[in-house]
Amino acid sequence: MPSVRDFILVALCRGIVRMIDAWVKPGRVHLYRKKCNMRIKKKYYYTLLELVVSMGVFAILLLVVSIIFSTAQRAWTQSNAKAEMFENARVAMDMITRDIQSITSRYKGYKTPFWYKPKSGTNAYSNELINFVASVSGYSDPCEVKYQLYYRNDLSGNSAGYLNRSVTNNRPDPKWNFENNFTVGLTNSSNAFTANNDSSFWPQSGGLIQYVTNLTFICYDETGNPITGITETSNPDDLIIPFSIEISLTLLDKDSWKKWVELAGTVTGESAEAKTFRKKHERAFTKTILIGDRGQYD
Repeated sequence: MPSVRDFILVALCRGIVRMIDAWVKPGRVHLYRKKCNMRIKKKYYYTLLELVVSMGVFAILLLVVSIIFSTAQRAWTQSNAKAEMFENARVAMDMITRDIQSITSRYKGYKTPFWYKPKSGTNAYSNELINFVASVSGYSDPCEVKYQLYYRNDLSGNSAGYLNRSVTNNRPDPKWNFENNFTVGLTNSSNAFTANNDSSFWPQSGGLIQYVTNLTFICYDETGNPITGITETSNPDDLIIPFSIEISLTLLDKDSWKKWVELAGTVTGESAEAKTFRKKHERAFTKTILIGDRGQYD
């Protein structure tokens, strides 16, 4: 019968053999451990609460991103609309300045008329206008030039809000008849200047710029005093070229114009809400143009 000592020796031998085997072939032990770990490893799944919380966090992040994107897009649209409005104002002011600074004070020995008509009446040509003779590029003879904001009570009409610029050259037509002619008025083809198109040709392709809510002129004489506008006259002293002109141009951007038209409908029917909206969104541009002494006071 084996003794206790024999059992101890057998156990020690087996331990030594296992140690040698582990040292010689360590991969077998690691593989064994890996298999054991795989056997005891547990599988975990998301609970319903975790899914709900994750979806809520994702929805909040998506909402924040959409708000940021919408705000950036709106700012970009407004910036473009304002840039377009400023560009329209610049184009109009540059064109008016160029024409006014090209004013011809005399033609064939005669003084040329300058007509500043104040706002009067409620017809299509009731707004303020300036009418003068100037040298225009592309024409050998001086032309009749006119600026006026077209008046239309129905703001939804195609011509509403247009700043019109007309250039009438020397045609075989009675419209070009400012030579030694100092009669102006609302109508009559025999007049040198008229508010309608009896003495001038309006551009067929529309106005110079659109979305104009107001256009005003202040003419000054050589002493700096304002010149009173006149609706009709045949007196040459009433049609003297001013020394300088102050121009005020008020505009809306395209989207604001459409909204204002929806609120107002007509000029005469503009509600308090429409007026408040217009005052809030319109922009005024002012410029003073120096003409100087060109012999008009001789």
